[in-house]
Amino acid sequence: MEHPIYERKKISLEAESELLLNVNELAKEHKYYQISVVKISPNNKILCFGEDTTGRRQFKLRFYNLETKHFMKTK
Repeated sequence: MEHPIYERKKISLEAESELLLNVNELAKEHKYYQISVVKISPNNKILCFGEDTTGRRQFKLRFYNLETKHFMKTK
């Protein structure tokens, strides 16, 4: 299954694209993988999305720091 790749362009459409999230990479280690509701914080520093790896529509929130390019640890 092919998953989406999320990108954005800063300031103008002519600007270089910035990779936000490659869902294909996230899905590699799972038999089932779906994300839902991708949102970026008002300060443009954190990306948040729901992640389902079971197929039961039980989504876990994940947070990705767009400055450091690392996932944030959650409890």
